[in-house]
Amino acid sequence: REQLRAWPVEQIGFALSSLVERDDIVERLGEIQAPLLVMHGSEDRSYPPSYGRQISDAVPNSAGFVLVDGGAHFLSATDPGPVNDALKQFIPAQAV
Repeated sequence: REQLRAWPVEQIGFALSSLVERDDIVERLGEIQAPLLVMHGSEDRSYPPSYGRQISDAVPNSAGFVLVDGGAHFLSATDPGPVNDALKQFIPAQAV
């Protein structure tokens, strides 16, 4: 969480504006063919965990849904341990 707090204010504004101004792609999730692992924080104040589960369920090649207990919205910045643990399992499983 300290990493996120160390971001310059203008960087946070840029990140947030990209979230607010993006297109809604929920209707197109079934088109995604790439392997996908959805990670969601249980304390995400932007979207409830059910939203992450909806994404995971809608993508045909989803490798699953990981709920990070106590995690916030920017998991890679706020909770890198659980994110890295999940990725260490996900990435090798995708090797062909």
